[in-house]
Amino acid sequence: MTVLTRKRNETVVIGDDISVTVVDIRGDKVRLGIDHPKGVSVHRREVYEAIRPQSGSPPPKPTTGPEAGQPTTIALADRHVALLDRLRSTIEGRGGTAPSREEALGAILDAFESAQASVAEATLLAHLEGTLDEDHRDGG
Repeated sequence: MTVLTRKRNETVVIGDDISVTVVDIRGDKVRLGIDHPKGVSVHRREVYEAIRPQSGSPPPKPTTGPEAGQPTTIALADRHVALLDRLRSTIEGRGGTAPSREEALGAILDAFESAQASVAEATLLAHLEGTLDEDHRDGG
């Protein structure tokens, strides 16, 4: 395994056609931007392992979506585009590099996904605590 150190907005190049850029660092989470050929699929390890067939053979190539070389399209209302542009302007006004609309939307969707995971985790913990309290009251 090759181990490299990079800071925000620095890039690692793999071969001639793949580059990985550190987009953001928040606490122990690192957001990466990956430029790759359309025919190359990119997944988080847990997703890759979940979709990979048990036989060990590579998963079949998708016929639709970004991994098949087709862009993912998200339709936004004008007010949502205006909100993304205000966000980009705010970041730029604070001395940062304004992200593209796609990067800004990606950050928002990542934050939403993270919040959903946190709520699910908190709900599970509350359920477990309730179960433990019931067991304790029952003498278990």
